[in-house]
Amino acid sequence: MVTREEEEAKQKRRRRKAIVELYKTRLGSLKKAMDLSKKGKLKEALEGYIEYLNILGQFHEVPEKSLSPRHFDHKKESTELLLISQVYWDMAKIYDKNPKLYKESTRCLNQFAKFTVGFKYHFVNSEMLRRYIKAKSCNNMEAFKKVYMEIREKSGACYISSYCFGEFHPVTRDLRRFKAFLKFSPEGRKLIGYYYQVSPPLVSFCHDNPLLGGLLRLIARPWLWFISKFLGFLF
Repeated sequence: MVTREEEEAKQKRRRRKAIVELYKTRLGSLKKAMDLSKKGKLKEALEGYIEYLNILGQFHEVPEKSLSPRHFDHKKESTELLLISQVYWDMAKIYDKNPKLYKESTRCLNQFAKFTVGFKYHFVNSEMLRRYIKAKSCNNMEAFKKVYMEIREKSGACYISSYCFGEFHPVTRDLRRFKAFLKFSPEGRKLIGYYYQVSPPLVSFCHDNPLLGGLLRLIARPWLWFISKFLGFLF
C-alpha cells in the first residue's frame, strides 16, 4: 500500500519533471518574444518575456520578482544572465510607454541593474542605457537616470583605462585593484566619488567624438601605463 508521503513524493517528482521539460522550451519562448518586440508587437512581446521569466522562476523555485544572479552559475550560465538583463531592459522600455506602468518599468530597470552590475557586459549595458537616456527616448527620465548612476557607481569599472586599453588589460586590472584599496579610507572614497563624476561623462563624450577619443588615448595611455607599473612596484 502506498503511503501518503510516498504519493506526495511521487507527485513532486512528476511536477519537477514537467518543469524541467518546460525549461527546455524557454529559449524558444524568448526568441519569439524578441521577434515580436522587433515587429512592434509590444503587448505580445511582453507576454513572451513574462513566460520566459516565469519558466526560469519555476525552474529555480522562486517567484519571477525574486529572480537573482545568485540563482545561476555565473560561469556556465553567463549567456543566460546576459539574456535576462536584456529581457528586463526591453520590458522596462515597453512599460515606460504607459505612465500607469512606471512602477513596473522601474522594477524591471532595477532587475536590469541587478543582472548587469559585476558582469563582463556591465560596460556594454551601461553604455546602452546612457545612449538611450541621451536620445531622450524614455518618458520616466529620472528612473532611467537613477539606474544608470547605480550601474555606473557599483560596477567597479575603471572607465578611462578601459577606454584606453580594454576592460581586461593588465593596466586596467592594476588600476581597478588600486581603486579597491582606496575604498578603505574616507579620503580614498572621496577621490573615487570625484572620479565617477568626471570619468564616465568624459568617456561617453569620447565615444561620441572619435577624434577627441583618439587624442585622449594618445595622452592618457603612457601615463596610465606608468601609474600601473608604479602601483605594481608598491603593491
